[in-house]
Amino acid sequence: MQSKQAYEVVRISKQYHPFISGPGGETARRLVGERDNVRINIPPLSVLKDEISVAGEKEGVLAVIQEISKMQKDMVSGKDACRHEISFSVMIQTILSFF
Repeated sequence: MQSKQAYEVVRISKQYHPFISGPGGETARRLVGERDNVRINIPPLSVLKDEISVAGEKEGVLAVIQEISKMQKDMVSGKDACRHEISFSVMIQTILSFF
């Protein structure tokens, strides 16, 4: 009987780890999505490793690895895969007080 669990390590340059993790781990959570049995381990910034590990259900692990690899490829090629949007609101009164 073949195991349905998998543990994979993918070589991802350390410089891309923050983009794969995302603000507050948001991008990593999005990568996992509805795959409750999949976990991504991105080493802390203090650890000098060019790798990310993914563990869990085999199909989910392979899907997440594929997405992470595509993200790195897009970042290396200069595509806008790591774009961050910043939104904020400003009160009208504050703006009007400058005029």
